[in-house]
Amino acid sequence: MIVFWHGVSLEDEHKRFRDLFISAESLRERLDFIAKNYNVISMDEAMRQHAQGKFQERQVVLTFDDGHYNFAARAAPILKEYGMTATVYLTTFYVDKQLPVPILLLRDAVLLAPKQDIHLTCLELSEPFRLHSLADRARLTRLVMTVFRGLPPEPEMQISFVSKLARDLGVDISQLIRRRVWHRMNEEEVRGMSQQGFAVEAHGHRHLSVVDHAGQTEDEVRACCDRIRAVTRKDPVHFCYPSGRWNRKAWQALTNAGIRSAVTGAEGPNYPETPPLALRRVSNGESRCQLEFEFEMSNIKYLIHSLLKPDERYTPPERYVAGKSIEEKVMT
Repeated sequence: MIVFWHGVSLEDEHKRFRDLFISAESLRERLDFIAKNYNVISMDEAMRQHAQGKFQERQVVLTFDDGHYNFAARAAPILKEYGMTATVYLTTFYVDKQLPVPILLLRDAVLLAPKQDIHLTCLELSEPFRLHSLADRARLTRLVMTVFRGLPPEPEMQISFVSKLARDLGVDISQLIRRRVWHRMNEEEVRGMSQQGFAVEAHGHRHLSVVDHAGQTEDEVRACCDRIRAVTRKDPVHFCYPSGRWNRKAWQALTNAGIRSAVTGAEGPNYPETPPLALRRVSNGESRCQLEFEFEMSNIKYLIHSLLKPDERYTPPERYVAGKSIEEKVMT
């Protein structure tokens, strides 16, 4: 079993992003259950057993995606309380930039805005925009994303647009920036996590899907691995597909870049017969209660799925549609 989280709230992010974040209290509940029922192992150990063709029973690998600052500030101290190791799949672009991830900052600004009719000067709308319900906020997010996608790729310009939007919405995003809510860990924090025994592995340099950007996959993975290696003095050999989307065409590029395992967005357990570059995981966030988490860890749901689709017992389908990417989640 491989479990993954995106982040642990610094304050109340899990109330606004229930799929992506979990509270510190809920994380402790999950870890209490894991401590009583499983042995936590590293991804290196899991792949060593995989190569031998047999997994030991009741084992779990803990993983965190993206390398948010909150891993160092919230998750790592809690994991150390339990004596548990974890793998952090890091996107390296914002490690050096040390700017908030613009798309997440944008979504949070929309969610934090008070109920009102607003004049969106940044969009040059002639009529006030009604912002009174979650449906209104979802509609506004879709609207501003059409503009956002047309911006130059430089994060500074994207954040400038988000700042103008936030002013129209009456939201002070300086507090989010100051508290580093949407920042990745910096170089010193990444190095510290590695020195404390957490594995820092690759998630791509700019979080580009291997499906949509196939021609850039090897360069993106190499750039990510090179940056991690320079900071930690360790060779990253495990990979997380950005947005969980994958296909077999990417395997050669990953292998060329030195990757030995890769986790997908598909949920369920892994077997010795599961391809090491198509591993399943169990996602978790505040949107799922403790009972749901325990049910998912029981694999009853997956057992039914594997009986109905035996050809997917070991290898998940390449077109994974049961879940949503982080970009889709923040827009829902």
